[in-house]
Amino acid sequence: MRIFFRQRNMSYFLIVICLAFFTPITAQARAVDEVKIKPLPDGYEIRVNFLFAIQYQSSAPNKPAKELYVQLKAIDFKVLNDQEISSLRERLNLGPGPSTNISLQEIIFEGGDPERPQMTFLFSEEVECDVHSSGDLRSLILTVKTPGKILARDTKEALQTVKPPAKKEKSKWLSKNYGSFSQFYYRDQTTPEGQEAQINRSDLSSDWDWRSKLKNGDIEVNARFTGGYQQNFLKDKKNQDSLSALSVDMNSKKKGIYGRLGRQSLNTGGVLGRFDGSHLAIKLNPAVKLNAVFGYPVESVRQTNIDTDKKFYGANLDFINLLEKWDFNTFFINQENCGLTDRRAIGAEARYFDLKKALFTLVDYDIFFNELDIFLLNGHWSFPSKTTANLVFDYRKSPLLTLNNAIQGQGVDKVSDLLSSFTERELKQLAKDRTANSTTATFGVTQDLKKDLQATAEVSVSELDGTITSGGVEGQKSTGFDYTYSAQFIASNVLKENDVVISRVSYLDGARHNTYSLNLNGHFPLRQKLRFIPKFRFDYRDAKSGEDNRVSVRPSMRFDYNFTRWAHFEIEGGFEWLDERSFGISHQSTETFVSAGYRIIF
Repeated sequence: MRIFFRQRNMSYFLIVICLAFFTPITAQARAVDEVKIKPLPDGYEIRVNFLFAIQYQSSAPNKPAKELYVQLKAIDFKVLNDQEISSLRERLNLGPGPSTNISLQEIIFEGGDPERPQMTFLFSEEVECDVHSSGDLRSLILTVKTPGKILARDTKEALQTVKPPAKKEKSKWLSKNYGSFSQFYYRDQTTPEGQEAQINRSDLSSDWDWRSKLKNGDIEVNARFTGGYQQNFLKDKKNQDSLSALSVDMNSKKKGIYGRLGRQSLNTGGVLGRFDGSHLAIKLNPAVKLNAVFGYPVESVRQTNIDTDKKFYGANLDFINLLEKWDFNTFFINQENCGLTDRRAIGAEARYFDLKKALFTLVDYDIFFNELDIFLLNGHWSFPSKTTANLVFDYRKSPLLTLNNAIQGQGVDKVSDLLSSFTERELKQLAKDRTANSTTATFGVTQDLKKDLQATAEVSVSELDGTITSGGVEGQKSTGFDYTYSAQFIASNVLKENDVVISRVSYLDGARHNTYSLNLNGHFPLRQKLRFIPKFRFDYRDAKSGEDNRVSVRPSMRFDYNFTRWAHFEIEGGFEWLDERSFGISHQSTETFVSAGYRIIF
């Protein structure tokens, strides 16, 4: 990864090299931030922290099993850029490492549909799990029950639990180091009817994941690095580096101090995603924490240098466990772009959580533009009848309103390049004109029909407003209202013990098109180390005006094989047949794709 050692990034590596310790996080770490495991008297707790808000929807099977399938729903994935949304469709493997002796062997994150990520938890023995979202809707929590078993001390230490050993010298530093390395080859080609095949993708992706921990009494120091290198075999495409995380943090719970320096991600306190910089937190008292942030936004993991054109600073207050079940956050943030005000916002977050219901709401108001950037409301209710209800209302600027939006359609890369043609006041108006309003409302209900069958019904309505013609750039029309109706069934133990079959049908009544979709997804363990995952998707889109239509069929098959607890192999292949009719002319094509690779955890 040659580009990592360029001058701008050398300071990051000096910090990490001087400390000389690393530990693994998720491969590519674009959706899952980290996994923490804590021993309990009769089992352990698994906490999966995400980089964006998620909502737990359902899990199967509803009895002790070796494999647990979890269906999630992404709430504010819109804060991610195109590169990150695309990466959510990639498969991630996580694991506590071979040095642990708990029954959890592997955690698999699959984006698939970026709005509906899925997770699979693999265990070496049958366990009983209780699954729910955390109060801040950015973590998935599993309580795993293993009656009669006590975790060994080395497992507690390896999994970085909060309980220190019974005897420990204060002057002695304890260290833990973990890592993983993976390589996957991807090939994708399209063959239009009557023409030669066109190769869309042929590359080898290599990813390193390191993380380390030093602990001395109450003081804990962590370092992390996640990066990759993509070797392209097509002449018209360049090789690419990626840098998802490179940071060092220190925490003292007794003193109430926390600090992190480097490339990191935040989705609270007005910070919306990944940045290069620092985050400092100080507990003023048990109920109030002061946070300060400073940094340079990172547009994509492909950006491996520090872009100093944009910078932000901000402060926010966390009010913890007020009225027993409420948490609040109030924030101020200011962002500059080439010396100009890019964004200046105030806002607040509120969270409520108990075992039966959860509520999360966010308000982000830009006082520079005098516009509401984001209003998000999410509610989750559980009832004794094994019924859960979910409600999401999401209003936001699309893209997020910043002065940088003014460069759209102007043929320049920086907002400062427009100062010779426009005044700052005109740039401010251009930014507003290029920004649309996005509104989405969703209501869903999940019901356990019987022990091995669960059903979910959902209705959603969304609209993207139009933009204004100005500055020589043509405005975009509103998409109109799109209505989506869907039903999903999750069945377990269909063909054999511990298998899971997911079927989903949906109908999109759009302003311009009607779309009918069918998704089938199975998880079938053949042996303890071998699983196969067949998938099938059918889509039919019909234009409301004219005779244009589109039919696509996409079957695929994936095989997973665990050589050992620390070595994993995967191969997947499939094709997509497309028949599209436009302006009375029919076009047919076939796309074939294959991926294969391995992952080593150490």
